[in-house]
Amino acid sequence: MMALAAHPYDESVNSHLSGSKGFFYVGKLIGNVPGLLTISLGTYAFGRATDNRTVSHLGMDLLRAEAVSGALTYAIKLSVRRHRPPGGGGKCCSFPSGHASSTFALASVLWRHLGWKAAVPTYTVATYVALSRLHEDVHFLSDVVFGASVGIVSGRAVVHHDRHFYGMQIQPMPVPGGGVGVMVSGSFR
Repeated sequence: MMALAAHPYDESVNSHLSGSKGFFYVGKLIGNVPGLLTISLGTYAFGRATDNRTVSHLGMDLLRAEAVSGALTYAIKLSVRRHRPPGGGGKCCSFPSGHASSTFALASVLWRHLGWKAAVPTYTVATYVALSRLHEDVHFLSDVVFGASVGIVSGRAVVHHDRHFYGMQIQPMPVPGGGVGVMVSGSFR
């Protein structure tokens, strides 16, 4: 709903932010999927290596949130196939922003595990990353708003200490031939 409300402002916001040289450059680096997966996997591995169940639980939830947000984001991208803004360096697929969905998924997991003191800086960084996509002219405002929504929903969906979401489990799963998929399983009673 928020992305729909932001849609009329897509071009005006992009034209306003596109002149902000330098300030938003780091955002594209912070929000890239390999970097976020490295943080997530590193957290999980550190927790396992030190036999710290709390840290490994956090790392697994980070990995699961990245897998879910990535799968949802790319399924939507390939379905919608929205063109990028003029000068965006490619035609397809702008909607939704993968950088926004990934960083907001990570922020949502950290908030649920560590509380509001972790939420304030991580949501601030996620917002910065989302705005950097406008500055780079590779997304419209509605792309990053919807991407943020996908990330928040993904992060919140996987963080349940009993590992169930409405009777279902969501797990990352290796795909034959490379890649990661999402497995959803549930029991009906």
